[in-house]
Amino acid sequence: MIISYLKDVMRDTGKFKYIISVGGLCVLNIIICLQPYFLSKLVNNEVNYKYLLFFLISLLIPALINFIKNDLVQATRKSSKRILFLFLESRGYEYYNDYKSSTLQSLMSEISFVCRNLVQELLPSIVKVAVTVLFYTSLISGYSLEIGILYLLVCLIYMVLSAILTQKNRNDIKKALDSTVEVNKSIDDFFKNLDTVFSYLSFKHELEFFDTRLTCEKNIYYKIQKQIHLVYLLQQVILVFLIGSILYIGLFNFSSFKQQNLEFILILIYSVLNLSNFGTDFLGGVELKDRLEAALSKLQYGNNRDIIKQNHRLIYDGLDVIFDNISYCYKKLDNEVQVLKDLSCRFEYGKLTALIGDNGSGKSTVLKLIADFLIPDKGIIYQPLKTKVLYINQDSVLFNRSLLDNLGYPHTELTSDQLETLYSLAKKLEIDNIISPHTDLNVEITGEMTKSFSGGEKQKILILRALISDFNIILFDEITSGLDIKSSSTFYQLIKETVSNKVVICITHRKEELQYFDEIISLNI
Repeated sequence: MIISYLKDVMRDTGKFKYIISVGGLCVLNIIICLQPYFLSKLVNNEVNYKYLLFFLISLLIPALINFIKNDLVQATRKSSKRILFLFLESRGYEYYNDYKSSTLQSLMSEISFVCRNLVQELLPSIVKVAVTVLFYTSLISGYSLEIGILYLLVCLIYMVLSAILTQKNRNDIKKALDSTVEVNKSIDDFFKNLDTVFSYLSFKHELEFFDTRLTCEKNIYYKIQKQIHLVYLLQQVILVFLIGSILYIGLFNFSSFKQQNLEFILILIYSVLNLSNFGTDFLGGVELKDRLEAALSKLQYGNNRDIIKQNHRLIYDGLDVIFDNISYCYKKLDNEVQVLKDLSCRFEYGKLTALIGDNGSGKSTVLKLIADFLIPDKGIIYQPLKTKVLYINQDSVLFNRSLLDNLGYPHTELTSDQLETLYSLAKKLEIDNIISPHTDLNVEITGEMTKSFSGGEKQKILILRALISDFNIILFDEITSGLDIKSSSTFYQLIKETVSNKVVICITHRKEELQYFDEIISLNI
């Protein structure tokens, strides 16, 4: 799962970019590794401007490495989120029944953060350690092959011990991720329920609720970080002991060669400096890996879109939408609820059809089955050729974009005929104060779009989007719930004018609205 996701991110970012970046990091780290050589030459030669210049240039390398890292990090930031967005787009409609928007946002942020840290911290650390060990092994072997091999073995032993010491309770990572999700859910709940909080003046209650989750998050992360620091301390003790042993053996062998002694000592000092963070970086890498695995697992990344079901949809040469013995079970987590059982009905072309029934009778499910959001468990849905279905419900929200983007969605431009129709319809729906030839529809509303208009205005904007569209099947799920009687009447009159070449179905709970419909289908037994 992790490998599959990281491969997708690399493919989207561009493998060539990674190759160039890693190659650049290798070259720059080799220059840094030459510092002991330059220093030993400077000490043993009174004046040597060439080595001095090389040494000073090498001191600038860490700053240059940041440019490579930043370029790769920002490319990874984009790709990590884009791959997740593509994955979520590919999910079936039922997938979202198990998630809150705040949970998905938290998981996406967590995964993107982990990917950036892998590129920002872990990848450069791996390159630095690999270059340090291999380059210094080569240099030391030039003086003594035995000491060079010993140096390589000591470095490998240190890294293996670091890997062994990282074995810890992986559940802590999952608990930490869960605690962060809970904190984000608390924030999301607060802002979504501002009216309730202000009405009850429950600010203290919300703060206590939030503090409880913050404390839980703090304690879990403190425990994880404390364990990392303890292991790091032990790794440093091991590293110092091993390097000290090599230093003792090396000085005994090079005692008559002042230049070699100095260079050897400097190499070991630089080795300690360059390898000292390996333990922390490795532990951090394991933590990042666990966090990435936990987050991807929660998203079910890599799973097939849905269990493949038998095809229950047939195209025929008629114009009506026909249900033939349709059954559907609503699934959430491990529970199943029978919503529809052996439903047969016909939604006629050119007629305005009302769909009525008690709460929970499956009205919205019927519309979502027609829209192909859901797949029936049994039965056949017959639909016309070249079907284009638009589904709008009372909870549909506007995009945080301009009015033009919302009205013409997914297109960003409207033809002159569409604009003329739009202005005429807006006047009839009495929102020409918002939408008229005198208003700039391209201006993006400041703040959240959903809070810029009343509930009724939002419903009317959604209705306008449907009326100027070219969909031949339009499904309204209680779209008039936010409208007054006059606006509802206008809505049905406008729908009547366009229904002649469409299948239009409306769910309504208002008995007084049934007079506007040509057909009424009840789901009550």
